[in-house]
Amino acid sequence: MISIERFINLFNKIPFEPEFEIYFEDTNITYMIIKYKKKAYFQRCACELESCDVKEYENIEKLLNSNLIDGIRLNKDWSKIKD
Repeated sequence: MISIERFINLFNKIPFEPEFEIYFEDTNITYMIIKYKKKAYFQRCACELESCDVKEYENIEKLLNSNLIDGIRLNKDWSKIKD
């Protein structure tokens, strides 16, 4: 898995609206980080199990440092992401 610093750099440099799918070691739920214009979004993708919550953040740094859906905090939980 790439480092969180490298991910931030990649996220900020991509000029279009990418979606990054994230899988954690301890769950079957899939999440996405989405870049749209100047914002960053975090979304739970397991809609058949629970609601497809989407949260908007001012930028990727705020997203990574916030308490997200399902108690995830990416700056703390980055090492739990599957390759």
